[in-house]
Amino acid sequence: MAPTPHPADRGRPHPLPAGLLLVAALAAAIHMAPFWGAQRVTPQGWEFTGHLTGSPDEMQYRILTERSQVVGPIVENRLTTEPNRPHIPMFFYYGLGRLAHWLAAR
Repeated sequence: MAPTPHPADRGRPHPLPAGLLLVAALAAAIHMAPFWGAQRVTPQGWEFTGHLTGSPDEMQYRILTERSQVVGPIVENRLTTEPNRPHIPMFFYYGLGRLAHWLAAR
């Protein structure tokens, strides 16, 4: 039969082992190392944005996001040569852009 814990010990969380915390901190530092390196070598006058890849999808969303600040939350597909009316909903990005504008963020 297991011993009954003292009433004062009930509900008290058990502390994490120091080794586990050390491993977690080391893993976090290793994960952040590429970002720190890129930030360190960013040329003077430039700002590191945290992007280490150049995905084509990322550029497409960036174009659509910026376009939403010009035409509104429904944008046209400017990545094709075919004429088209606005039909792509960008409500989330439009809202983020408006919030950034209101906060004078860059």
